[in-house]
Amino acid sequence: MESEQKRMLEQEDRREALRQPTGTHIVLMEHPEEGTHEAVLVNISRTGMLLTSNHSFPEGCTMTVHPPEGAAGLLSVRMRIQRRREHVRADERWFEYGLSFVDAEDSQRHTWYLNLRLD
Repeated sequence: MESEQKRMLEQEDRREALRQPTGTHIVLMEHPEEGTHEAVLVNISRTGMLLTSNHSFPEGCTMTVHPPEGAAGLLSVRMRIQRRREHVRADERWFEYGLSFVDAEDSQRHTWYLNLRLD
């Protein structure tokens, strides 16, 4: 029971993290079974990021997100899909993913945040 309460508090704190819009950055989402697919970074916080992709990844899976090309000082990070939403418009279909950092150090998360947010 106590661990469930802790998890809920951590999730609530994550959702309250300040999200900053980003420029148009293309990142790579890499999953062992699903392969590697391009995604667009929509916004970023110190606890996670919002990505869109044409590929459908399963909610709850853990993957590696690789930084945009030319983003000096950014290392690939492990992330978990916390939320997945499908969008369909005319003949176009894409997915929106809310991801949280899994085991990245605070300094690494902060570096992603500072380097990719819009000023």
